[in-house]
Amino acid sequence: MRRPLALRLYLSMTAASSATGQRWAAPLDLARPEGPLVWIHSEAEACQDTAACFAKHLQKQRDDIAVLLTTCDPVAPRKDAILYDQIPPETQQDTAAFLQFWRPDLGIWMHSGLRPVLLDTATQNGIDLVLANATEALTLSTVARNYRGVRRAILRQFKLILCLNNAAKLTLAKLTADTVPIEETGPLQLAPPVLDCDETLLEEYRTLVQNRPIWLAANTRFDDEATLVLAHRQAIRTHHRLLMVLHPEDPSKGDEIAQTLGSTGWSIAQLSKGQIPREDVQILIADVPGQLGMWYRLAPISFLGGTLAKQPAADPFQAASLGSAVLHGPRTAPFENAYTLLSDTGAGRLIRTPEQLLTALNDLLQAQVAASMARAAWEVTSHGATATDRLISVIETTFDDMGY
Repeated sequence: MRRPLALRLYLSMTAASSATGQRWAAPLDLARPEGPLVWIHSEAEACQDTAACFAKHLQKQRDDIAVLLTTCDPVAPRKDAILYDQIPPETQQDTAAFLQFWRPDLGIWMHSGLRPVLLDTATQNGIDLVLANATEALTLSTVARNYRGVRRAILRQFKLILCLNNAAKLTLAKLTADTVPIEETGPLQLAPPVLDCDETLLEEYRTLVQNRPIWLAANTRFDDEATLVLAHRQAIRTHHRLLMVLHPEDPSKGDEIAQTLGSTGWSIAQLSKGQIPREDVQILIADVPGQLGMWYRLAPISFLGGTLAKQPAADPFQAASLGSAVLHGPRTAPFENAYTLLSDTGAGRLIRTPEQLLTALNDLLQAQVAASMARAAWEVTSHGATATDRLISVIETTFDDMGY
């Protein structure tokens, strides 16, 4: 298909100009995996969490699909199965090198500023493109804005557009002259897939603790534990049967934690030793890997470790999506947006001191207060499931047609 004149002029200009600054280089520590690969780009920083979350949903449903997530800035290594790279400069040489290295089968552009050279080069390489989380405010790079008609031309290269609302649908339909299918799906889901759980084991522990109030200290570090245990000591003066489940980030620390707590008079049980939470147990050390999903399901209250000290915080949506009210300290990186959203919607609460934690525990041990926070958490974490399911369906259909 012949390119529109505005786009041809813009591409000619970029071909004639030389790139300034750092050029794109193939990552030395990564290689393109075999099999299908989806490339997801999120230009806006605020959308990067959404993109990473969607990638996790996709990989949970289709673990044979590799996902490349690109952003504008260098990406620090993360502990997940996603491939990360920096988007190439908007030159034909760099975009061609990028696409030749990664060879994506499908490109997902998420609510981002449009990059005409990269998107056009992808189209010319036979890569289908989908625009997701689209709004009517899609923009072009600064230079491209001087070329009228470029935005229209690039938007018409997408095979499908999934937009946030009806206003976006109407605007984009006009810009594409109804040449691209457009669906109003709403926003993509912000919460990651829920953690797995052994249902048989869950029922066993539910029976063991069903008549006791329980709260969880999840992914704790050494810097957290003294504050949390102090708050628990104060709380059991009022709630005598209260059980604290202490889930250390490093399960190998379980013996050390048990020795420390036992020496200070606590009645403890340690799961890695096969001990169970008897009626007299005050603190249960949950030092068996892979069971955090079970404890989020059992505990109506969760304090998330790492948030009291300068440590990476846990993803709060993991707790919230399983019905546990979220308590946390002030250190919430790298999930600042998620913690803020939960707090703003009444699904999370900021804690700075043992006294504040004690107050929060006393509040949330009232069933109706915990239920209200859990309901707010569910609304936040489930919002966007329809759009997420639709985009996954598009990807699966595309790869089925390709024979994957």
